[in-house]
Amino acid sequence: MPLTTRHLLFAAICLIWGTTWAATKLGVEAVPPMLFAGTRFLAAGALLLVWHWALRHRRGEVVLVRDLPRLAVSAVFLIPLTYAPLYWALRIVPSGLAAVLNSALTPLMMLLLAILGREERFAPRQGTAIAAGILGLVLLFRPGPPAAGGTDPLEGLGIAAVVAATFASCAGSVLTRPLLVRYPTVLLSALTYLAGGAMLLLVSLAFEPGARAAAAGAWGLSAWFGWLYIVIFGTLIGYTFYFILLRDWGPSRAATYAFVCPVIAVVVGIFAFAESVSASEVVGIALMLTAAALALGVRPPVPRLRAARER
Repeated sequence: MPLTTRHLLFAAICLIWGTTWAATKLGVEAVPPMLFAGTRFLAAGALLLVWHWALRHRRGEVVLVRDLPRLAVSAVFLIPLTYAPLYWALRIVPSGLAAVLNSALTPLMMLLLAILGREERFAPRQGTAIAAGILGLVLLFRPGPPAAGGTDPLEGLGIAAVVAATFASCAGSVLTRPLLVRYPTVLLSALTYLAGGAMLLLVSLAFEPGARAAAAGAWGLSAWFGWLYIVIFGTLIGYTFYFILLRDWGPSRAATYAFVCPVIAVVVGIFAFAESVSASEVVGIALMLTAAALALGVRPPVPRLRAARER
């Protein structure tokens, strides 16, 4: 594949995933968050499974019984424990800042989990990355009196929800990693989406206020547009392009989309939702993204998986 083509795929991923935050905000403003997320993942999982069967002719391929517990636990972390708090937080926290917080904390949390799991050793550069990330968080979300425009208690809960969702996503990724060696990525993603989406939908219909009424589908044009955009572009097209870059560039280089997506999300949030960003928040964003870059930079090279992932 020509180098310019890979760059175009990378640019497409950044644009698509950078704008999905705004599309999600359109949806969760009109639809109960867990219902919106559950239906999104059920639809995406079903489409991915059909795509896997149709293009790869692997209709009889299944996950072994011994791997089902890990798949179930990872699905809980990756879908319900990630997207329930995240989508709820998007009703309170500006979409651009939520995207920055999620993208910047992801490599930092992955780094901490790797150190705790003794997969990597602590190094001074890692400490610098974590310190810069914490300082960026203080600048971006420092508390203050309401008159001064500080973070109110409800927004503080939204920020905490984004942090919790990011941790759940990182933990789920760590749990999923051994399965990626043994099964094709598309199949594993499809089953994770179906299982996690079903859990979210059941919890939503049982406990989420307004979910049963919203299940009839009277969401409005904007919410449906956001839902379709996320399913088609954010999941099917975005992840397909990402898998190509994982294969050709490797995980570390492909993951640098996290440095670009927040910038796009902030710009979209400003123009689409009239969200504002102060000077100190800009400094905080820069520090957090610098910390993310440092954290990714100290990871050792990961050899290309040569098992079922590329089959």
